[in-house]
Formats: sequence, structure tokens, C-alpha cells
Amino acid sequence: MTPPKKSAPQFPDDNAPSDVGSQLKRRRTLRGQSVEAVHQQTRIPKEYLEALEANHFEHFPATVYMRGFLRSYAEYLDLDSDALLASAENASPATPGPKHLRPLGDAQRGKPFWLPVSESTLIPVMLLGGLVLAGGLLWALKERQPSAQELRAAPVSEAAAPSQEITVEIAAIETTTFELTSLGEAVFEGRLPAGHTTSFKGRDFAIKTPHPDHLRISIGGAPVVWSDLPDAADGAKVLTLPSP
Repeated sequence: MTPPKKSAPQFPDDNAPSDVGSQLKRRRTLRGQSVEAVHQQTRIPKEYLEALEANHFEHFPATVYMRGFLRSYAEYLDLDSDALLASAENASPATPGPKHLRPLGDAQRGKPFWLPVSESTLIPVMLLGGLVLAGGLLWALKERQPSAQELRAAPVSEAAAPSQEITVEIAAIETTTFELTSLGEAVFEGRLPAGHTTSFKGRDFAIKTPHPDHLRISIGGAPVVWSDLPDAADGAKVLTLPSP
């Protein structure tokens, strides 16, 4: 009787079709590399390497991140990245919208590593930048222009200052009567004996007397000449001493 033929031993075919995670893990194992070693070379976080090998595509915050990490990992292992991407997209459920990523630690240092950016994330960033720029321009224009309060206050600062007070000295050469007003209000009205001197401090004085030659008027020590004085209704003379 012819003895049965022994079949040749079967070895795993590296190109045999299988799921995405198995292909990644088998190629990494055949190359004798650990997940830590791949992480050090690619700067892909270990939790994402393990998620790819376990076909846990829902672990990624968005499809765009899963595609980017899978392509980088496949190209590092010399696998067909396009074929793996197609298989992963067919096998993965609908991925929720972007979530906040945890800091990648060492992935931010050393070998350059690029994260794919989608239109949905780029457009809000551009809009935010435009708003910040517009706000800066408006702030600069506002700093240059005077406020409405400053514009309203300007005429007040330019208005004429009130007249200054002056000191008027009145000396009687002979006894006489006179009337003194300041700003239209009576300050003195009466008789000044001969040889007496009095003084007043105020603004816009006017002296009315029937005998101007009986009085000697001075302002700050400078005598005032009585000449060409207007007459009051009662015939008295009126001397006006406006303040400077």
C-alpha cells in the first residue's frame, strides 16, 4: 500500500487579504518592531497606533485624523496606503464631529509631524483672524480721533477768560460826594471828606460824581485823568474803569 503523501507546510502569506488592523500588525511584527518603536519613529501616539491595529476607527476624534494617521502608518510599513484607506472607510462607522485632542507630548518635538486640516476647521480660523484684524483697525482709528466729549469741551477751553480784578484808590482833594458801581451793582454811595482816601477791589468800575475835580483816582498807583467824561442824566460826570 502506497503511504499517504505529506503536505508541504503552510506559511502565512504576507499579501493575503485581511482586515486593515491585521495587515498593519502583521507587517509590524514581521519587521520585528514594537508599538513603542513605531511611535518613536513616526511620532504617532501609541493609543492611535493600537486603535488602528484593533480596527477601532471610532476612537479617533474625526475621520480626517484617522485617515492621516493611517496613511502615515501604512507608508512607514511600506503598505498600500490607498487600499488600506478604502478598506478602513468601508469598515468604519460614521465618525462623530471633531473633538478636542489631548496634548501629544513628544509628538510636538523632534521629527516634524503634520496633522491634516480640513475646510471645516480652516474656515472658522480664517474668520476669527479677520475679526481680530478688523477689531484692531477700529481700535487704532478710535485712538486717533478725539471723542465727542473732547470736541464739546474744546470751545469752553478757548473761551475768553473773565476780566481780572483791579484795585481803585479814590482820594478827596475837597469834600465831595460820589457813587461807585462794580459790574453794574452799587458799591459805595456817599460823601468823602477832604484829605481822606479809600480803595475798592473789583471789576468794571464806574464812578459818578458832580465834582470830578475834587477827586483823585488811581489804579495800582497810576493816576487816571478825568477828561472828556460823559454826563449823567443829572449832569454828573461818569468815569468808567473797565478791567483788563
